[in-house]
Parts: sequence; C-alpha cells; structure tokens
Amino acid sequence: GAARLAPQEPTWPYLRGYLSQSGPAGSEGALPHFEVAARLSPPDSPARLRLADTLLELGRVDEADQEYQKMLSLKNMPAPDMPKPTVDVPN
Repeated sequence: GAARLAPQEPTWPYLRGYLSQSGPAGSEGALPHFEVAARLSPPDSPARLRLADTLLELGRVDEADQEYQKMLSLKNMPAPDMPKPTVDVPN
C-alpha cells in the first residue's frame, strides 16, 4: 500500500490510527500508529496532538503531559491564522 511506497510519510500511520480509534480496537489499537505518525512529524503537528489526546484517553496522564509540554514549549511558532471576531455595537 501507500505506507510501503512512502514509509517516511506521517499521513499513513496517522490515518490508520484514526481508523483504528473509531473501530473495535479503540484508542489502545490506535496508539502505536499515532506514535509512529508523531515520530515522523514536526513537533507542532496534529499527529502529536492526537498522540497526546490518545494517551490521556488511556489514562496515561504523565506521558500525555509530556507530549502536550513538547507542543507548548515550541518557540517562535507562528500563531495560527484565526478570523477576527466582529461585533456590531449599536450606537
């Protein structure tokens, strides 16, 4: 499959984890896939967030905290482009 053709591409293990998590294997079955995806991804990737969230769901709080801290400690990370809220104030 695609994972064999591009073994360094984090998309494939991420998607396998996502599918595993929503199937009978649940978070436990998804965890190894998210670990691989996070290892292949930049530190600020959705894969690392999904890994941290999955660890938290499994009650592995210390490990989840480590992953969250890795993301929070990123320096010079640009803020995401967020739409500015608009509020109409009556005169």
